[in-house]
Amino acid sequence: MLLERGASNNTETSALLGAISNGHEEIAMILIERETRLKEIKDKKDILLLSAAETGLEAMVNRLLELGANIKAIDEEKWTPLHHAVHNGHDLVASVLVDRGADIDAIDKYEWTPLHRAAYNGHVLATSLLLDRGTNREAIDDDKWTPLHHAVHNGHDLVASVFISKGADIEAIDKYEWTPLHRAAYNGHVLATSLLLDRGANREALDSNGWTPLHHAIDDGQDPVVSLLLDRGANIEAMDDNQWTPLLHAIESGHDSIARLFVYRGANIKVTSANERMPLHLAAIRGLDGVATLLLDRGADIEAIGDKGWTPLHHTVMNYKEAIASLLLDWGANID
Repeated sequence: MLLERGASNNTETSALLGAISNGHEEIAMILIERETRLKEIKDKKDILLLSAAETGLEAMVNRLLELGANIKAIDEEKWTPLHHAVHNGHDLVASVLVDRGADIDAIDKYEWTPLHRAAYNGHVLATSLLLDRGTNREAIDDDKWTPLHHAVHNGHDLVASVFISKGADIEAIDKYEWTPLHRAAYNGHVLATSLLLDRGANREALDSNGWTPLHHAIDDGQDPVVSLLLDRGANIEAMDDNQWTPLLHAIESGHDSIARLFVYRGANIKVTSANERMPLHLAAIRGLDGVATLLLDRGADIEAIGDKGWTPLHHTVMNYKEAIASLLLDWGANID
């Protein structure tokens, strides 16, 4: 309305940028087509293109490219218009940019390619577009994560399925030597975990601490994934670099239901860690009465000597676990 009345349009690109960033494409197109505005946006086209790609304004993206905006423009995070488009799931804009010659393997400040961004947010069509155009499916970011790591870490099962069907490396390791299966298991994503196992992912893969995916599922209390891994044959006695089995991890982490599951599945209840603690010692320390009862019922040694020469009862006293101390005494623990 102000332009129709001949009002001055010398606010640089604020009105136009505001229209674009708020998704008001019709208003933005009117503004950009004004001859007065064309002169003023001469050096502002790149920032407008980045904003239009982020907002998903296909017509505006096309127009800005026609006016000479740089398709390889970057913002302060080194995101290109294509990064913005795929990150936000703007598939049509992404297609326009790719068709116009956007660099599909451009890396941002953290060495994420557009494919990392699409995978991270679970955008199936954008992911497929980039893969079909030949982007590097094994590109690694500054943490050595591939796009598949990001997809399974966030539970984007359909995107993960696309990657696997396109031949992505399911055994790729990040800087901590986590495979995609470690990532899926840690975050409790049952479908992603199952998908990777179905495709032959190594269920005994070791990270830099000697942890298997089962150890990671335990650590974050992911009961369904723990059950799935056990059903698929994961080693219930796998030891990490500190000789901790899954059972020891479960008790140490205070995950009562997982610890019980391991005992019911036949885990070794007399295993000793590198710091000389057995499951019953840890149950005493954590105050897990139910687990302690189950261990005793299965034959755990109530007088087992661990680190510092302490028995489970010593640990209950030193950690103020009165209920479990009473339990141990009821089972005949020696108080001398």
